[in-house]
Amino acid sequence: MVTAATIARRFYLEGRSKVDIAKALGVSRFQVARTLDEAHRMGMVQVTITLPLAIDADLSDRLQQRLALRRVIVVQAGELAQPEEQVRHSIGAILAGLLTELVEPQMTLGVACSRTVVQMAEQVEQLAPCTVVQVSGTMAGTDPSMGGVEIVARLARVSGGQAHPVYAPLLVRDETVAAGLRTESGIAQTFAHYDDIDVAVVPIGGWGPTTSTVFGALTEDERADAAARGVVGETTGRLFDGRGRHPAASVDARLVAITLDQLRAVPLVIASAYGAERAEAVLAAVRGRFVDILVADSPVALRLLELGPP
Repeated sequence: MVTAATIARRFYLEGRSKVDIAKALGVSRFQVARTLDEAHRMGMVQVTITLPLAIDADLSDRLQQRLALRRVIVVQAGELAQPEEQVRHSIGAILAGLLTELVEPQMTLGVACSRTVVQMAEQVEQLAPCTVVQVSGTMAGTDPSMGGVEIVARLARVSGGQAHPVYAPLLVRDETVAAGLRTESGIAQTFAHYDDIDVAVVPIGGWGPTTSTVFGALTEDERADAAARGVVGETTGRLFDGRGRHPAASVDARLVAITLDQLRAVPLVIASAYGAERAEAVLAAVRGRFVDILVADSPVALRLLELGPP
């Protein structure tokens, strides 16, 4: 009992290796390993895992299995509805942790412009040296401090890598202006990196005035066209239907953003969503195969479980 306690204390509290402990006590490292296992069985050692940011581990696992994604992380929204700002802050913190974990040196990171991604960028404290690319213009009316250019600049400073921003709105007044912007040298240089993106972070928006970044900026004809094509959601301004297919909507010509086909080709896409009203759009995005990791709040997760498998 005393020997087991000594081994457990040195291993778990002092952080000493099994080899070092074995040498100090004159036993083999295999005996140390067996003693540690026995200490667990006797209740001498108890392990407590504290999940950060109130992550619902059970709901995360259930939804990951249902959607067959690489990973799902669900933030508990609590019994009472939380302010959207608080939810975005929590999701942003998780996104920041994922970037620190998943981005490796010399990778190309693509980031969209959204309020959740702003929260992510503000909370990233460590990032491997990488090229940071803006994958969508900034939505008109957005606070300049929250724009895509600022997001890219912040992440590039943390990583020490290069920044490739898009100095343009997400949605412009007509296709001629959009075409001109896409061929402007600085923006064209950024667009040239889209096929090289290794990891992308994008929001999933629903299709309505409060859940989409572009819905309110479209004309009545464009909204009618989208409805006729079965649009249920959007990401980076690109619309998609219930099967995650791009319906070639008329608004496309006015967008300055990555395409859904380019996004689908990215090896690892991390998507975020909050609010049960965005669940149908998330499910469609999963069906469209341009989501690999999902970070969402519990209302989205619970609604997705109700909707069924993709």
